[in-house]
Parts: sequence; structure tokens; C-alpha cells
Amino acid sequence: MKWSFGFYITILVVFSLFIGIQPIVAEVTLQIDQAQTLTNRKSIMGYCGGHPWQSFVPSKPNLARIDIFLGSKYNPNTADLTMHIRTSPTGVDLTSVTVPESELNAAVVYPEYNPEGWAAFDFPDINVIPGDTYYIVMDNQGQDSGWGWFQHDLFDAYTLGEGCTCDRCDWTFITYCYAIKEVMIDIKPGSDPNCFNNDGHGVIPVAILGSDDFEVTDIDIDNETVSLEGMAVKMAGKSNKLLARIEDVNEDGFDDLMLQIEDVDGSFEPGDTEAVLTGNLVDGTPFQGTDTICIVGPTSEAPRLISRPKLTTTWASIKKQ
Repeated sequence: MKWSFGFYITILVVFSLFIGIQPIVAEVTLQIDQAQTLTNRKSIMGYCGGHPWQSFVPSKPNLARIDIFLGSKYNPNTADLTMHIRTSPTGVDLTSVTVPESELNAAVVYPEYNPEGWAAFDFPDINVIPGDTYYIVMDNQGQDSGWGWFQHDLFDAYTLGEGCTCDRCDWTFITYCYAIKEVMIDIKPGSDPNCFNNDGHGVIPVAILGSDDFEVTDIDIDNETVSLEGMAVKMAGKSNKLLARIEDVNEDGFDDLMLQIEDVDGSFEPGDTEAVLTGNLVDGTPFQGTDTICIVGPTSEAPRLISRPKLTTTWASIKKQ
């Protein structure tokens, strides 16, 4: 009796599960972006109407976790805490998480007096705009929670933001983002400078350039994570196939990923000189690339784009299995 190849594969998979072999999952590294770790006092969560807040300005395009330095007047404490991330103290949530009292109590050290420690608020990840202001808003859910948030008010310890109690008051916090892989991109390959209209018509061609240490087939293109300043890769007609193909754009011997970005009116301002493309690799690692641009009006004359032969190779035909 002959056994098929598929039978042997099935047996191997079952055996692997039986002996406990786990799939290899790439670790995505977190790094500190913003931090204010000085303190000279602890304030109860009842400040600022029971919703104390601290503003901050990220320098990276993603936000994965925030730690704050807590204290408690109870041992143990029986109250949960919720953290909201917003663009204003009373605005809508960009993301939020409620940490149960069991995790909070495990985070703080309980000596005889003044228990304290760093507590992690690991909320669903969000994309943020570097240079914009965001707010950490705490919520004790109307309880006399007994939790206190440490702050510094002797001088302005964090100059990019402020706490809700005074201009020089800053609550303790550490923001974390994913380590970002920098990639090379070329907007409108063949053009220099890279000028285009941003009027909501047509597409903006962008090439992600491969190299000896970066394969563009590692890019997670299928889950639509790639965008240029929030503008997505265009879908082709009714087929819903992404306009993305592999070619050696700069003829250096390495495969590049050529994208057609759907133009969205108003994504750029006149005078903008840079554009950032962001996305994720298949292992979850975020990446970004930057190139120079110039925005032209309908009557402006932009440099001529050198056309290239139309290729028919599709992403599906070259993507790694």
C-alpha cells in the first residue's frame, strides 16, 4: 500500500503538536519614545474632575503601551483603572484599556507605607502622527479608588506637554512604540523633483526599494497596512486586487515593490516637502520610508515622468509561500 505525500505531512503535523512544538513567532521590539520619570509628590485620581490627564508629543508613528507610576493608600487596592488615549482631554477615544486591580496590585511594591510602582497599560496599538499632541486620560470610574498618580510640579519636567493641574505640572509616564525599520522609497520613480497634484484624481506611484538586507516580499501587502500619509494602495476595478507589482525599478539587481497609491484630495498642503510611507512586514515589524515631494497646482508645470515598460508580474505570483 502506498502512502501519499500529504499523508506523511499530516502525520508530521500531528506528531509536532503532540510533542509540543510551537510555531516560531517573531518578537517585535518595543522602544521608549517619550518619558517623564521625575516626581516629588503623589496626587489622588480624583483631581481634574476624576479624569486627570497628561499631554505628550510622540516622535514615532505608532503607540503600543504606556506605563505610569502609581501609589496606593490601600493594601491591597480593590479598584480597577482605565486609561484613555485622546487628541483632547474630553475627546473621543483613539484607544483605551482597563487594567484590573489584580494586575495593578502586582505592579506596585507594598512596603509597610506608601506602596508604589510602575504599572503597564497595554492597550490596542494605534497609529499616531509624530509632532501632534495626544492626551493620557485616567479614569477611576467614579470610585474612591485610593490610587494615586505621581507627578512633578517644582519645574517643567516635560516641556512637550503638561498635566491638568498646572502649566509646570507633569504626571509620570513612559510611552512605548514599536522599533521601526527604515526602508528606502522612491516617489514617482524617474522624476526629480517628485512633483504631483494632490487633487484626488489618479494615483501616485511609489517604489519600495529592496537591497541586500531587505526583501520586499517580506512586506505585508495583503492586509492593506501600507499607506502614504494615510493614502492606501489603489484597488484594481471590481477585482479588488491591489495595484502592486515586483520589478527592479532602479536596476540595481534587487527586487523592488512598485505601488500605485490612490490620490486623496487634501492629504498634503502647498509647500509640503516630504512624504512618509508606512506599513508592516509579515512578522509584524512596522517600517517607514521618506522621500522628498513638491505639490503643484493644476496650472503648474512639473518635470516629465520617464515612462517604463508595463510589466504583468503580480504580487500573488512572487509572494513567498
